[in-house]
Amino acid sequence: MPVWQRQLEVVGIEKFHNGIVNSNGDFGNAMIDSPNNPYVSPGGSSGPGNTRAPNSISQTAKTGLVITFALINGVVVVAGILSYLSLGDFPEDLPLIRFGQDEWLFLAIGGLATLLTIPVAIVLPKIMKGQAAERLRSTDLDFPQPIDTNATLPPEGRHFLGAFQSSTLIGQALFEGPAMLNAVFVFIDHNFAHLFFVAVGIAGIVLLAPTPQKLINAIEDANRPR
Repeated sequence: MPVWQRQLEVVGIEKFHNGIVNSNGDFGNAMIDSPNNPYVSPGGSSGPGNTRAPNSISQTAKTGLVITFALINGVVVVAGILSYLSLGDFPEDLPLIRFGQDEWLFLAIGGLATLLTIPVAIVLPKIMKGQAAERLRSTDLDFPQPIDTNATLPPEGRHFLGAFQSSTLIGQALFEGPAMLNAVFVFIDHNFAHLFFVAVGIAGIVLLAPTPQKLINAIEDANRPR
């Protein structure tokens, strides 16, 4: 092997080693802190301190409404496609909506899945929001009144918004599951009565959608001394 080729290999190995292992021999932080790391945005912080939490109430509400629209759109599209496919080979002697004894199995499964989801989708996010409110209340942080929805909140406020957003998304996902299940039952059972449970799921997703006023009320309630 020529001398120049061996020198290039040595230089390449040293550069690779320097990019993966820092002077302390730490493998993990070397790549994370490297400016060549493609997963770290320029000027952005890396590591556990970067929570990616929303900065303001308006930003949280906009993100939540976009997610809400995406969830609803997914349910509507799936239900629409499966309903159309069901109509393609729908028996002519059957009504579109049936509640007879022959349909009780699928209706019972779809209805129970929807009804059992409602309390869980309401209570679980409420518990998570309550825990986030207690953490915010323990910081003794005073928000200026009235609260500006476009103002950048302090770190404690941003963490609260992130927890609020996560709990809302969990509740909406719980409503989405049974709605998707009943959309599938429309296709399997050729019974459009399942669309009622689909509508209940969509209504639940809409009711949990975060709005600026909901977020302001949550922050004011968390900021209120107990």
